[in-house]
Order: sequence, then structure tokens, then C-alpha cells
Amino acid sequence: MPHSIFFTPAGHAIHGSPYVKRLGTRVILNAAPAHPLSGALIAALDVLIVNEHEAAAVAAAHALPAGPENFASAFHRRCKCAVVVTLGAAGAIAAAEGALFTVAAPKLRVIGSALEVAILCASAVSSLDCSAMA
Repeated sequence: MPHSIFFTPAGHAIHGSPYVKRLGTRVILNAAPAHPLSGALIAALDVLIVNEHEAAAVAAAHALPAGPENFASAFHRRCKCAVVVTLGAAGAIAAAEGALFTVAAPKLRVIGSALEVAILCASAVSSLDCSAMA
């Protein structure tokens, strides 16, 4: 049994979240694209991850306050799970264990175009020797 399973709304695995929760597996949901969340899914969540726009949509659908900090705190209190709201270049807000945390975005230096970075990453992955992992 894996330690964590990542679910997305478009994935079939999301329907199994209450089952895997009963098995002791952590349930992490990236609620993109934004949509109302079912009560069964919310009850199974350990971590909800949303961006600012998704947070606003989920807040409206579930009668929660708007704004990243207010949403994160309210969802965390109501649903008893950790909440991360990503803020792009402004970092992220997280609510967990009754506290609100702010994290700055990392400073990155652009080394090339997106295509160049994708090619570099693909080259690095294809050169890995994964035979020991099989």
C-alpha cells in the first residue's frame, strides 16, 4: 500500500478516495479545474491543494469566505484537513494543525525557453539507469 495517493478530479481514482482512506492512505486532492467537492470526497481528504481562482470557486460552492487566507482557514476548520492555496509568484498559504502558514515562492533563474527546459529534462530522464529499480 503506498504512503500517499494523489487524486485529480478528472481521474478515476478519485472515486476510491473513501476506500483508500479507510486503509490508512493519505488522500491529497489538487482540485483543478475548480468544481464543487462532494461530501464523501471532502470527508476523505487529508490535503486540499488549490490556486487562488480554484479557492474562490470552491469557497463559493461551499459557502466559505473568499480570499486565500480566509478560505484556507475556514476550509481547514470545517473539513479537518490541511489546505494549500498557491499564489503564483507570491508563494503559498497553508492551513494545517490549527495554524496558518505563509511560504514565499522560490527565486528561480530562467535558463532558456520552456521547450529547451523540457528537452533538457527529457534528456536527463532518458539517461537514467532504472534497471536497479525494477
